[in-house]
Amino acid sequence: MLEENKKYKIFISYGHDYTEEAKMFAQTLEGAGYDVWIDYAGIEAGSDWRERITAAIMESDYFVALFSKYGLRKGGVCLDELAIAVSHNRNNICPVALEKGVEYLAPSSVAAKQFFDMTEWREKTGDDFDAWYKEK
Repeated sequence: MLEENKKYKIFISYGHDYTEEAKMFAQTLEGAGYDVWIDYAGIEAGSDWRERITAAIMESDYFVALFSKYGLRKGGVCLDELAIAVSHNRNNICPVALEKGVEYLAPSSVAAKQFFDMTEWREKTGDDFDAWYKEK
């Protein structure tokens, strides 16, 4: 259960094939008052990006995984991030399906979790998108 008046820290994991959607998702969460960590804003030039990612996951209250087929590919960074999150706090992982069928590609560590369905993200346009996104 969420505590009132606490500013929760949320880590967003995503495949770079959905960068624009991840940015929009981050902005929406920030607008709702959450402290969001996302790679493009959290990794400074010259820093060890794996170290920064690991630290950010460990410092976060929640881990939001925006799952795409590209993001779940073998050897991808998203799977590394997910493994860290599972070892840190498995109960606070929130999987989001960006494409149909990704729930079947997800590791068994999160396969039993209910996925938030955003698979229509790229199918909606204009006013239809705005209404759909607001409802989600």
